[in-house]
Order: sequence, then structure tokens, then C-alpha cells
Amino acid sequence: MNSPYKVTAKSEAPKRSRSTSEQGQEIKRRVYELFEECGKECGQSLDNWFQAELELSARPGNTLGA
Repeated sequence: MNSPYKVTAKSEAPKRSRSTSEQGQEIKRRVYELFEECGKECGQSLDNWFQAELELSARPGNTLGA
């Protein structure tokens, strides 16, 4: 039986560039810094994440969101 769908033996995950991984690590580091600066107060993780992304995207030569 011929199928119009291509079947592959192994699953192919999307490849991420190294720079994307490095940016993620940089965001995580900044989120933790913000967490510590606010006295390690719980419940602010999403706000801290957005703040870290905003700060890092404002840097010259950034590629966040590209």
C-alpha cells in the first residue's frame, strides 16, 4: 500500500542554535538575580522572566525575538 505520508524511523526534533540555548541560560541567570534582589519572594517568577527578557532584548546586538 502506498501512503502519501513520509514515515521516518527516528523522530526528528527541531534543531536549536547554540545562541538560542545561550540566550535561554542568560535569561535564567537574570531571572534568578531578580529573584534574589527582591528578597527571594515567591510569586514573581513570570514578572521576573518578562523583565529579564526586556532587559536582554534592549542590549545592543541582541538576537532575542529574532
